[in-house]
Amino acid sequence: MISNIADHRRAVGSFGEQTAARFLERRGALVLDRNLRVGRGEIDLIVRIDGRRVAVEVKSMIRSEIGEAADAFTDTKANQVRALATEIGISRVDLVTVTLGSDGIDIVWTPRAA
Repeated sequence: MISNIADHRRAVGSFGEQTAARFLERRGALVLDRNLRVGRGEIDLIVRIDGRRVAVEVKSMIRSEIGEAADAFTDTKANQVRALATEIGISRVDLVTVTLGSDGIDIVWTPRAA
């Protein structure tokens, strides 16, 4: 059962990252890297927007779960992603939330979230 839950979360996360990448591309961003390992951490997406590299954290969930996808972007997580981005010379961190529901997919892009 535990592996099924982990597999489910991984699948939702992967789908969310793919959806976020396509969403940003349709708005003029160029995806430079996905799941970039930086030290012991990882940045979900690195994109180029208006000539600048931007680190993007993606949070995904199914609407029936408790809370909102953005709730998972805690201050601790924001600080972690900001530190990883700074290590590779990126000063901007955006957040994209992807919420899946029976009525469709909601995507919210928050520039400069951290």
